[in-house]
Amino acid sequence: MINRFSTLHARIKTLDATLAGLKSSLADLADVSGELELQGYKLGDGFFAVHIEEALEMVEEEKGRVDAEVEQVEDEAEAVRAEMGQLKAKLYARFGRGINLEA
Repeated sequence: MINRFSTLHARIKTLDATLAGLKSSLADLADVSGELELQGYKLGDGFFAVHIEEALEMVEEEKGRVDAEVEQVEDEAEAVRAEMGQLKAKLYARFGRGINLEA
């Protein structure tokens, strides 16, 4: 049980970092749509010329993809937190104050 809790704790930290990165990407995409009239669309490390309408469609598609990924990560994090809560209750019942699971 302790090992499983530790694994879940590490997983939730990874999910939180992933979620922060995805939310940052969403903020960047929101900024891009405002700046499209001034610059080309960035793909990886390069830029390429596209019509504004086409670039806005690309940005919206990317926003949709990132939104879906955010939702997936949030769902997984919720499931992990629920399992951690159950394990935490069992571990505290077994070890009492002899174990510290607060991180």
